[in-house]
Amino acid sequence: MSTVSVARSGFSSPEIRKAIFDLLGRVELEKRNVQSILIKTNACFYWDSSTGQTTDLRVISAVIDWLRERYGQDVTIRIGEADASAMRVRHVFEVLNYVELAKQKRSELVNLSEGEKFEKEVTVGKKKIVFPFSKMISNSNMLVNVPKMKSHPITAMTCCLKNVYGMIYEPYKWQYHTYIDQAIVAANKIIRPDLNVVDGVVANGNRPVKLGSLLAGTDPVAVDSVSAKIMGYEPSEISHIVLAEKEGVGKSKEITVVGEDPEQFRSVFPRRNVAMEKRYIPILLGLLSLYSRVAGDIIPPAMEKLGSL
Repeated sequence: MSTVSVARSGFSSPEIRKAIFDLLGRVELEKRNVQSILIKTNACFYWDSSTGQTTDLRVISAVIDWLRERYGQDVTIRIGEADASAMRVRHVFEVLNYVELAKQKRSELVNLSEGEKFEKEVTVGKKKIVFPFSKMISNSNMLVNVPKMKSHPITAMTCCLKNVYGMIYEPYKWQYHTYIDQAIVAANKIIRPDLNVVDGVVANGNRPVKLGSLLAGTDPVAVDSVSAKIMGYEPSEISHIVLAEKEGVGKSKEITVVGEDPEQFRSVFPRRNVAMEKRYIPILLGLLSLYSRVAGDIIPPAMEKLGSL
């Protein structure tokens, strides 16, 4: 049986810090010697966390404080993100003030799309998938996954499981969108976070909302399942959650929730109508194609791929 901790947070730095300490104090982690920790944030684009699109730096800051209290003040902590199709880590860390945070918290910033890498092949269903990842991940004693709670136009939601997919070394991840569910699960069969902490302080559905929710657990499927319910879905509606459970990544059923009742957040979350949005994608691409012919500009490759889904 998997356990998911849920906490309600205020919106000031002290309130978020207190909520994080309450949240993580209820998570049962194996006691072991830890010398280096890698925190995977979600800085997928240049949007501030107030948009509900990127991880709140105050959450990262509080997680670092909790980790130092548990594992020692001298533990090495790195904050990492990988390049994305339309985002480069070297820029996003500057724009979103990660550089200042790292100085304040005596932490390092790392680009998970640079340096040495390793490749591993896994099978999802009958499909063999090979992904490259940074060796900085395997060289860390502990991996902490800190995703944002938000909707997604292709996968309906993005949380713990998809944030691990975001660690793939290759920047142009849109190339995997034709088999996105299998790709997400493959990434999670290769990379297994020790702890998942979901930032739902400001979440994003069809719009940003001050939700004040925080979730944590060691099982990413369980944490995503509880997050899905908060976002208005049943876990059985989210294809990559269903597939991840089938492939042995975690459990979506028989979950013990400790702390706050997640149902209190469900009525507040502004669920996104993904099915309706998908109907509008061909119209959007048609307008972009017209713009391209008139202006002589190009359509981003990611948008062209989106039209084939």
